[in-house]
Amino acid sequence: MSPKRRQTDKPQPLEGLLGREPKLRQRMAQQLLSFGLVLANSLMLGYAVLLARTPLGWWLLWVGLALTVQLGISLAVRLGWTARLPDPSLASTQIGLMLLLGAAAYPLSGPLRGLVVPMMMLTLAFGMFAPSGRAMLRLNALGLALILSAMAFDFWVWPGRGQPAETVGHALFAMVCFPGLGLLLLRMARLRERQREQRQALNEALTRINRLATRDDLTGLYNRRHGKHVLQQALQRQKRKPTGLLAVLLDLDHFKKINDTKGHAAGDAVLRCFAKALHQSLRKGDTAVRWGGEEFVVVLEPTASEGLLAWVARLKLAIERQPLVTERPELRFTFSGGAAFWRPGETLEQWLERADAALYRAKAEGRDRVIEAS
Repeated sequence: MSPKRRQTDKPQPLEGLLGREPKLRQRMAQQLLSFGLVLANSLMLGYAVLLARTPLGWWLLWVGLALTVQLGISLAVRLGWTARLPDPSLASTQIGLMLLLGAAAYPLSGPLRGLVVPMMMLTLAFGMFAPSGRAMLRLNALGLALILSAMAFDFWVWPGRGQPAETVGHALFAMVCFPGLGLLLLRMARLRERQREQRQALNEALTRINRLATRDDLTGLYNRRHGKHVLQQALQRQKRKPTGLLAVLLDLDHFKKINDTKGHAAGDAVLRCFAKALHQSLRKGDTAVRWGGEEFVVVLEPTASEGLLAWVARLKLAIERQPLVTERPELRFTFSGGAAFWRPGETLEQWLERADAALYRAKAEGRDRVIEAS
């Protein structure tokens, strides 16, 4: 086992609580922050209830509902039930429910009810985890509507508990701060979206660069430089655990004649057609490389002589089914090949030299065949 593998398998801190998958751990860390906020709100509301001499049962009901919401959402996230949702952390749902509970705390808080607005804004700050900027704006509008409704309810039910000017001040404070916070969160959402787009563009550019470095532009197969690297890796695997490694050097028969009589565009079409058929004939673990011009190298791993015959049959059948061959009979083509099993102690060059010698024999014996090196 490699050191990298051992490091990956090392247990993570709080793995049982947060999980092991990075995205899940991030969501659960967010849930822990939210849980801390719920506890802080509960303690602050409890102190306010004591000062206001509000019946204790209302505070117990509030705390029970808040903890039920928090624990329920945290459990759903931890068990992976939300992983396929557009908002897997359920941030919008959680914030909306906590805003409702926050507004409900206003009539219960008595002389400290002015603290409810900042606490609701702190809840809204979790809107940075919402899936979109529009979701943030909706949550801010919801929070403002809820707290204004709670103020009106408080003034209507207990008109003597507070001064009208105080309630108006709380309302004005909310009407200024909630939209301001919403615009700030919207700005943050747009910055995050721009960063996501930049990361995506960078990843796409890296993918294109990697493809240009490893793939042949015309056929999509591995190019010669990367193909040598893949063949060397296959040799190293064989040295550790021999399973039968076969290299087949292929050459399209009379390809120059196709270019000279039908044009280079037709020649390119034939190369793409052969590469597609070649790809379709391979098993998982096999490799195809455009070696240069009309030459290709195929590595079959693991295989035996019987496997070579079966693969050649699959390749010929795949060629016959290509639209280019069925629709343009004048572009029908054949191939010749030389196959060589790797022998312990051989270098890559020696191995391919034996395959090349077998290829020349196939051409000398009439083409349209694959010969196995002795």
